[in-house]
Amino acid sequence: MLRTLPVLASALLACATLASAEFDDFFFSSNATDYVCPGIGFACNPPMICAHESLTDLYYCCAPGATDAVCWKGSPSCDGGDDKTPSGSQQSCSSGDNAFCCLKNREECTQTKDQINVCWSTVDNPVANLSDTKLNNTFHSLSSAKPRASTYPVSLAQLQASAIPSTSLPVSLTPSSLSSVSETATATSTHQPSKQSATPETNDGLSGGVIGGIVGGVVGGLALLGVAGFLLFRRRKANNSKGAHAPITSGPPSEPEEHGNPYEMNAYQQQQSGMAEAPPTEKYAHQAPAAPTSPYRDVPEVYGSPVPAQHVYEMAGSGPVEMDGSTTRRA
Repeated sequence: MLRTLPVLASALLACATLASAEFDDFFFSSNATDYVCPGIGFACNPPMICAHESLTDLYYCCAPGATDAVCWKGSPSCDGGDDKTPSGSQQSCSSGDNAFCCLKNREECTQTKDQINVCWSTVDNPVANLSDTKLNNTFHSLSSAKPRASTYPVSLAQLQASAIPSTSLPVSLTPSSLSSVSETATATSTHQPSKQSATPETNDGLSGGVIGGIVGGVVGGLALLGVAGFLLFRRRKANNSKGAHAPITSGPPSEPEEHGNPYEMNAYQQQQSGMAEAPPTEKYAHQAPAAPTSPYRDVPEVYGSPVPAQHVYEMAGSGPVEMDGSTTRRA
C-alpha cells in the first residue's frame, strides 16, 4: 500500500501537468498570413489569439473579453467514407447539405445560430477573462516593433500580466517567453514618449480653482475700497458740520464788535443812552419832574389801559396844633 502511494502521486502530477499544458503556445497572427492561424481555415484577427492545443496538436483561435468566450477552429474533413459521414473519432454536426464533422470528446459543434463548419474546443479558454483592449494594445506594441513578422509569439504569463497588472514575475520562464517579454518591453518603451508628450497639452491654461481665486480677490479688494471711501466721506462730513455751528455763551451782553449786527448795535446804544439821560429826582421836591421816557413806551400793555402820569406835590407844612379834647362827639 505504501509503495503504491508514490505511483499515484506521480500519475496525478502527470495528469495535472497535461491538463495545465493543454494550450502551450500562443501568438498573434499578422497581415503576412492574412491573420489566419495554422490549420484553422478562418481569419483570427487580433485581439483574438492563436493557441496550440498540445493533446491534439491543433491550433485554435481564442477570443478574450467574455467569460463565455471559446476557442474555436474550422471543422475537419469527415473520414467516414464521404465528406458528410464522420469516422469513429468524429461526431456529426448539422444535417443534409450543411452537415460537417468535429472531433469526438475534444470538440463540440458550434452553438451559434446559422453557423456551420466551426468546431468549439472543450478545453477552457485561457484568455476569456482577459481584457480585449489590453490584448489589442499588446498586439500593436509587438507589430510596431516588427511590422514584417508573420507571427508575434507571446506567453500566457505575459498576456495575464498585461491584462492584470502584477509586480510578481511568472513562475516558469522559457527562452521564448523571455525573448517575447523583452520585445514587448522594447516596443512599449518606444511608445511611452508619445503618451507623455501628449499629456502636457491637456494641462494648458488655468484651472477653475485658480480662476475662482483671482475673481474672489478682485471682488474682495473692490469691497474694501468701497468701505474705506464710505468711512472717509462720513468723517469729512462730521468735521464740516462741527465747524458750521459755533457755541452759544451765556452772560451779560457785551458791547458789539466793530463788525457786529448794525440793528442789534443801535438798539443796545439807544437803551444805554436812555438809561443815562434819566436825571435823579429829589425826595421832597415840590414838583417832581416828569418821569423819564421808557425806551419800551411804544409797547402796549396786554391788559387794561395806560395809566396817565401824575405829578407828585408836597403839602404845605404848618406848626403843630393840639386838638380839642373837651367834648366828645359821636360821629
